[in-house]
Amino acid sequence: GQQAREQVQVRLNRKKQTIFMHDLSATPMLSRALFSQLHEETSRVHLLSHPLFRNVWQMQSSILKKICVKAASFKVYQPHDTVFQRGFRAEGTFQLVSGSLSYDDDHSFYFH
Repeated sequence: GQQAREQVQVRLNRKKQTIFMHDLSATPMLSRALFSQLHEETSRVHLLSHPLFRNVWQMQSSILKKICVKAASFKVYQPHDTVFQRGFRAEGTFQLVSGSLSYDDDHSFYFH
């Protein structure tokens, strides 16, 4: 657990860039409980930037913890990737951490 946290801190200090849990060599060595805790902590940081999730956290933090562990995930999109399209069933909700989206005449949202 401590080794993974130290690895994250070293990489963040070295370069101010986004790293993901699957990029850490220590991740496979973590227990399921520790992996869930690390995922919850990293997800919570992003979710708390949204007013709805801040309210959930203030009213019942255990619910937000469950959302983080069971439903939150991170996806990386490349420029011009289609994030979602009109007429297609949504697979979930999105919160953009960095970058921007554009809407085109085909009613699609693209990352760039």
